[in-house]
Amino acid sequence: MDDKADNPGVAVFPPLLFLVALIAMLALRYVWPLAIGGRPLTIVLGIVLAVLAVAIIAWGRSIMLRGGTNVNPTLPTT
Repeated sequence: MDDKADNPGVAVFPPLLFLVALIAMLALRYVWPLAIGGRPLTIVLGIVLAVLAVAIIAWGRSIMLRGGTNVNPTLPTT
């Protein structure tokens, strides 16, 4: 009998990893604040980066679905 699990064996789920990074970012903001340009510039750069992030997520999801791989890490890989 094959005892190998039929899942990717993800150690840390992506939402938890994002939450840890967000908390670290907020903590660093208060410990070591950086002045990066003026306020309008940072808002525009933030919006551009958010749009690019959503585009990369959508592209990755479409590639995984096209390849027949489950996006949810708790489901079997194929």
